[in-house]
Formats: sequence, structure tokens, C-alpha cells
Amino acid sequence: MTRNLFAAAAFAALIAPAVAGSVTVDAMTPTLSGDAILKRTVVKFDDLNPADAKDAATLYERLSHTVAALCTSNLAGKTALVADKVEKCQSRTLKQAVSDVGSEPLKTVAAAAAK
Repeated sequence: MTRNLFAAAAFAALIAPAVAGSVTVDAMTPTLSGDAILKRTVVKFDDLNPADAKDAATLYERLSHTVAALCTSNLAGKTALVADKVEKCQSRTLKQAVSDVGSEPLKTVAAAAAK
């Protein structure tokens, strides 16, 4: 019995940061030279309930704006090649952030936005 309580407490400690309402977003921002720069930020959503459809939509917008800012490359200019890489960065990064949050309503909002 004590072992089960310890395991439950350890599991709760592991998932506490996810439940606390934040997600770390990592993006590999493209550059003109072909390299990519890792950019990272934390998006907080303590004020939202991602299990609620309306809050999930708000969180999706928050994540979308963050991803757009992370993937935009000031160093790369605005060529068509870079624009394509920025778009791919945004798509990949947003998909990962939605997955990391793990909310079904958020996944539904993301799927609808992708159409």
C-alpha cells in the first residue's frame, strides 16, 4: 500500500508542471544560410481550461501567435525559399505544441484550423 501511494505521489509530481498550465515551445527558425536557430519560450495558460472548447480556441490562438513570432526569421530576409521554410517551421512547431498540451478540444480546434 505504501509503495502504491509513493508511486502515485511520484506520478503526480511528474505531471504537475503540465497541469499547472504552461507548455514549452521550441522552434528551429530558418536562416538564409540554410542553418536553423533554436528559439524557445514558455506559453502560460493558467487562466484557461484546455478541456473547455472556448478556452481551447483561445489557447490555440495564443500558441499560433507565439509560433509565428518564434519561426519568423529577421536574419533570413523575405525570399520565397525562406518563406517556405518559415511556413514549415510554423506548422511543425504548432503541431508539437498542441500535442504537448494534450487537450482533445485543443486538438479539435487545431484540426479545424488546418483545413
